[in-house]
Amino acid sequence: MHKTTGQHPDPKFTQFRHSPLKIYAKTAIAASKLEQFREQAAIFQPVKDYDLNLQLINEAKGLLQFLDTPNLSRLSDLPYIEIHGLPTDCSLPSPPRNGRRPDDKQTWVSELLLLSIALLAQLHPLAYQEVKNGDLIHQIAPISGRENSTSSAGRVYFDSHTDLGILRLLYRPEYLALLALVNQKSVATFLSVLDDVIARLPSSVLQTLSQPRFRVQSPEVMHIWGGKIIVSEPRPIIAQDDHGAAVVAANLKTTIAIDSKASTALAMLQQAVAEAARPVILEPGSVVI
Repeated sequence: MHKTTGQHPDPKFTQFRHSPLKIYAKTAIAASKLEQFREQAAIFQPVKDYDLNLQLINEAKGLLQFLDTPNLSRLSDLPYIEIHGLPTDCSLPSPPRNGRRPDDKQTWVSELLLLSIALLAQLHPLAYQEVKNGDLIHQIAPISGRENSTSSAGRVYFDSHTDLGILRLLYRPEYLALLALVNQKSVATFLSVLDDVIARLPSSVLQTLSQPRFRVQSPEVMHIWGGKIIVSEPRPIIAQDDHGAAVVAANLKTTIAIDSKASTALAMLQQAVAEAARPVILEPGSVVI
């Protein structure tokens, strides 16, 4: 699976409705256009020693002509969007076991597809130097020797979380996009809409969650100071952004409650998130943003 994160230029992006939008690419985009996208994307080969992320973004911009569809203009009103039936590489190697792009992956169709979809939705992909060595596209597959890691490198259950929640809101990703390449066992990704979670919690718990009574840890995927795990100052889990929209930032497994009242509120939040979770099964050629 590929993943990319980024930010949205519209402050209304965080104010979601409750029903996701599903698009089936072959009904929204002419099949010939999809095949043209695959053919053109398969030609791309990055130039060595030049910024790979920038090359991918520029190439993805040029490929937008093959994905022109009005449906994605509605994205800013929805909590997430699913797109199915998209073209990927004609030939794929085995999934990577080291967290990096496989050396024997000959074409860049899937990477360019994921970036093109993000750009089509007017999203701004970004990368962090401390995460996956600054790669714009992350490889989501178990890593040898880290199967028990509670991260994208492991095979164990990965609790609900917001990406890079330790970062301040200004620097935090506002969206993520996942593209499935292999999903032989039809494993689901679970998404919880914050509005649904808040509706399940009493006001007293929401008040506690909105107070600086929690410490957020840096995720395992973030490589800081030789791999150290750092912990934030006391901060709320649920807050409001500059536009009054509710935002959440936490990994529900590693977030530390600093007193008993906060611990109870955190446990109730975990339960509410689990109850609100919606399964999304991504088959090869499917994207969720």
